[in-house]
Amino acid sequence: EGFLTKNQYAAKLSEAIKNMEFGIVIEDKNKIVGFAHWYYQDNRAFIEDLVTVPGKGYGKVLANFVLQTCKNDHVESVSLLLPHGSPGINFAKKIGLKPVSIELKKIL
Repeated sequence: EGFLTKNQYAAKLSEAIKNMEFGIVIEDKNKIVGFAHWYYQDNRAFIEDLVTVPGKGYGKVLANFVLQTCKNDHVESVSLLLPHGSPGINFAKKIGLKPVSIELKKIL
């Protein structure tokens, strides 16, 4: 596959913006150490991914960027869906997200 051309990248970016999807990558010493991906729907934001190298503070930097961007874009709420028992739950609470629902499921 390989890297995208400038025109391919511009087309992908245009499509993402049209769909109200956004992403950011954080680098340290020319290495990718984290990324975040979120989208807007009905004046709400949904974080799809927020992944970083653990223990370096990159998650907090990314989360603050996403939350501030959402605030600047005047969305009314930011949501993040995590599996039960995920270590990300404590992180989400530290950045100010609060549990608002519980999903119950039975595997058939």
